[in-house]
Parts: sequence; C-alpha cells; structure tokens
Amino acid sequence: MIKPLNGYVILEHREPKEEKTELGLTIVRQHYDPNITGTSKVLAVSRCNYNKEGKEIPTELEVGDEVIYDNRAIQILEDNKEKVILIREVDILAKV
Repeated sequence: MIKPLNGYVILEHREPKEEKTELGLTIVRQHYDPNITGTSKVLAVSRCNYNKEGKEIPTELEVGDEVIYDNRAIQILEDNKEKVILIREVDILAKV
C-alpha cells in the first residue's frame, strides 16, 4: 500500500457511475469531471501536515472515513494493479 506523506491522503477509487436519460442514452461521469465532486472512502492518511513555520498540524481524517472531495485536485495512481486516488487533505471538502 502507498503511504501518503505531508498532508496527503489515499482514497478508494470508484468507477464512474452510468446514468440513463429518459430517452435511454447512457451518460458516464468521469472522476476528473471538474463540475462534479466525488465521494470515497479513506484508505490511508499521512501522520500530519506542516504549516509555514514548520509546526505540525494533525490530520482530521481516519482510515474508513467517507469523504467528499474536489475532482480537480485528484491524481489516480495504480498500487498493486489496484487504482487509488492521491489527494491533499486540504482538497477534501467534508466528511460524510
């Protein structure tokens, strides 16, 4: 498993959901669509982050938390042939 450092978080990658319109057209929403926020489960968190003065700022997240994040800030990585999301903790908008 990838271990995040310095305020980064690893999230579970979820495949985009398909939506059907009234006419039967299928729309696939991508994780990187800038107009949509994503939700995911936290798989790993860094121990802390540091402010400009070098002071430790403890993380507010725990493994297993469900979060809402900004899609424009994610990086999709592959870890042991499994896709995961790498994101800075400051780009996570809320816990669900």
